[in-house]
Amino acid sequence: MSFKRCLFSVLVIVGIFLFGCEKKIIVCASSSVDMAFFAEQFNSIQNKEKVLFLYYDDTRESLNQDQLPDLIVDYDIQDIHKKIHLSNLRFTIGSKNQYYKELLNAGKVLNKQLLVPLSFNLPLLAYRHTPGYNEFPLFLNIEDIPQHAITLNKSSRYEYNAIGFSPLWDLEALYISHRLLGLQYFTKNETFYFPPISLTQSHQMVSDWVGQFIPDLYMEELFRDKYRNTPGEELLRKNLVKFFFYPSNKFFQTFKEVQKENLFSWFSFENQTPAIENFLLAAIPTKANNTRGAKKFLKWLLNAKTQKILIDKKIQVGYESFGLCDGFSSIKSVNQNTISKVYPAFKLAPIPSEKQILFPKSVPIGYAQAKDQVIAPWLYKKLLNRQEMELSFEIDRWVKQQIFYH
Repeated sequence: MSFKRCLFSVLVIVGIFLFGCEKKIIVCASSSVDMAFFAEQFNSIQNKEKVLFLYYDDTRESLNQDQLPDLIVDYDIQDIHKKIHLSNLRFTIGSKNQYYKELLNAGKVLNKQLLVPLSFNLPLLAYRHTPGYNEFPLFLNIEDIPQHAITLNKSSRYEYNAIGFSPLWDLEALYISHRLLGLQYFTKNETFYFPPISLTQSHQMVSDWVGQFIPDLYMEELFRDKYRNTPGEELLRKNLVKFFFYPSNKFFQTFKEVQKENLFSWFSFENQTPAIENFLLAAIPTKANNTRGAKKFLKWLLNAKTQKILIDKKIQVGYESFGLCDGFSSIKSVNQNTISKVYPAFKLAPIPSEKQILFPKSVPIGYAQAKDQVIAPWLYKKLLNRQEMELSFEIDRWVKQQIFYH
């Protein structure tokens, strides 16, 4: 058990003693530390219910305890309905129209709203603003990147001295490049499946695309190894790269005071940018001690006015995480009316509208972890002609090792 787990376990025991009646306690198990801050704010405005926050690296561990938590908030938990019964949250979330439709659907199981998304992130390309030069467009479409990136490339006989952009710096960037250029996946036999033609065509398109601005991948690898431990912001400042990939939350954690110098464009195709699949989700077990209290807390949290107050307070106290729960809110108006106003960078690069965001129609069980551990690394090896077996075999081997499917 980690130190954080031990600490929060002690807090639960002490909290139960201090608060008295156990039925008035709402135990929230989460890997998001933002939820601890939100619990504190909820507890400060009323006395009938008290939220106790319990940290887990993976909240699936909380399912093995003698008593289930009242509220579970974590990433990639679409599968937990197979282990425990979950409450239908349809009448807890308020109006469905306030949410991004496709994002809300990610929480549906057999057409029931058993999970509700809280936050998500978008991919972007950061660049160094040079006074007197035009800024890049809000949506930097993938097919336009080569013409901008290649202008910075500098090389000697045996090595690159500067590279405009490389998706190989971050496997998430490489994966999203494949998604933008046609990679598709589906749920099949309770896991995920890539149509061979989609995999082949997207690989060829990414290979051709990268070749337009990085003619020599071996020299690119040498350059990357040389600066492997150099932060992206320093590479930008030293003009060693023109663009550097960030998920939106990482960008705003990295660039706090220098956003006038470091701008960004959304990594896009046809002026649409794909949501990163790792959504933060909330669920309420039906057999928990205080489902009524958990629904009350969640309903309070899923209110646009509440979220504005919470985001404003996070910024006032210098909380490091971005937006709501380290991402954009699942509620559209919060992004447009609150997050867009409290972060100055959005004055120059507005948050995309719902029509400009590509949400996956469904995210298979375990997909976010498989993407990081298997799929993106395989795409990297494929691009460098180093893969040893087909992706389907890699996925099958990975699936057999996971608890999701057993």
